[in-house]
Amino acid sequence: LFYNINTSSVEDLTGRGIADLKSGKIATPLPKQTFLDDPLRVLRAIRFGARFGFVLDEELKVAAANIDVKAAFEVKISRERIGKEINLMICGEQPVRAMTHILELQLFWAVFSLPPEMKTPTWEGCGRHSTAQISYHLLCQLKKFKDLFSSVPPSVLCFLLLCVTYMDSAWRILHLIGRSSFNGDQQRLCLYAALLLPFRSAAYRDKKDRMVPVVNYIILDSLKSKYSDAKTVVSLHVAAEKFVSLISIMSKDDLQFPEADWKRETIDVPIASKIRILAGMVIFLLFSIIYY
Repeated sequence: LFYNINTSSVEDLTGRGIADLKSGKIATPLPKQTFLDDPLRVLRAIRFGARFGFVLDEELKVAAANIDVKAAFEVKISRERIGKEINLMICGEQPVRAMTHILELQLFWAVFSLPPEMKTPTWEGCGRHSTAQISYHLLCQLKKFKDLFSSVPPSVLCFLLLCVTYMDSAWRILHLIGRSSFNGDQQRLCLYAALLLPFRSAAYRDKKDRMVPVVNYIILDSLKSKYSDAKTVVSLHVAAEKFVSLISIMSKDDLQFPEADWKRETIDVPIASKIRILAGMVIFLLFSIIYY
């Protein structure tokens, strides 16, 4: 659709624009060439599709997943522009739908690129526990994704699905608690932490020969976001691990201290009492965040 400034009218030169709007479809003429000219248009199509609840045209999806377009995506646009579009998706009203589109178009690794020489991560529990651990929301789409990713090992596909599943769970919890209880940055970082949770144990060796969390690389290098964002997400992962370890043993009589690294926690009481005190402190902190 084009706006004619001379006649102050909208012109549908393709003959498809009005019909696509009415049917709720994101489409573009000559999609492959359009995306090769500016690969960022792929992310914008995803963002607008998620924002307005429109479906992506099949021809557009084929073009977006084309190997030449993906190559152009990685070399023709800056990581800053990619990070800005992803932030807009995460801060939008349908972040899970947007990330599902990125997964569907096989762009996840192009967007959330990994450190050089790092192997593609996998989830080895996929074959044994997928029904129990992958949410119903994504389990319904598993067959479709298997068809789309016919050349991708199931363990890699399950890892990707797990990323979006965790984000979907976090999004539902935010709604359950009440999104108004959190400011925009808190919601954004919560969703990033959930999306990247499967990476929490992964680390790589940087140029100074230090072991650094992969999450740092994704946030700082792939998305060109702030250091404080990376620090907060990693801290949320550490806190989540501690919290889960507490939940699993709270009702046991023969309590043993969890394997999580508690670092500077120095409460001088018996182990059984210490765990319950720490659990109470975590719960108090959560309620403080929610209500104050």
